[in-house]
Amino acid sequence: MKTVGAGCAVPMHFGGNTVIFDELQTDARADDYRDKIVCLAQRGARFFIPKL
Repeated sequence: MKTVGAGCAVPMHFGGNTVIFDELQTDARADDYRDKIVCLAQRGARFFIPKL
């Protein structure tokens, strides 16, 4: 995200293992862009990309 200047990120291809979203909330490497990560609760979840 830092390299390309992405306004938000939606992790996908996580095989239904939603634990990755919990890990992103505590991983220090995500500190600078944690608020830009769209977290999904379950496979097939709908989401809206926030207006930036």
